[in-house]
Amino acid sequence: MEFSWTHVGRVWTNGEPFLAMDAPLREHWRGGTDWDAYDKLCRLGWEVTTMPMGPGDAAIVSTDGVVGDEGWLEVFTTNERDALAVVQVSGPDYGSHVMGSQ
Repeated sequence: MEFSWTHVGRVWTNGEPFLAMDAPLREHWRGGTDWDAYDKLCRLGWEVTTMPMGPGDAAIVSTDGVVGDEGWLEVFTTNERDALAVVQVSGPDYGSHVMGSQ
């Protein structure tokens, strides 16, 4: 099977890192009530992109301040749905030229 990416949506960011996970994993996150879990997350270095979460992994998503601290992050998955890519780009604001109107 040929490897391909599919756009699945976009997420707005205010520049703060966030933890992203599939809905079935949410019940395993205890950061709001278990300060040890929250502290472990806060102490992770920039090179860490995932952390164990119940039977799966959660992704740690952060923006690059050079590109921009606020804006849309485009989310893609593979045709096998075994990988996720979150892309941040720099460019002009979405305007009427993007929507085809003037």
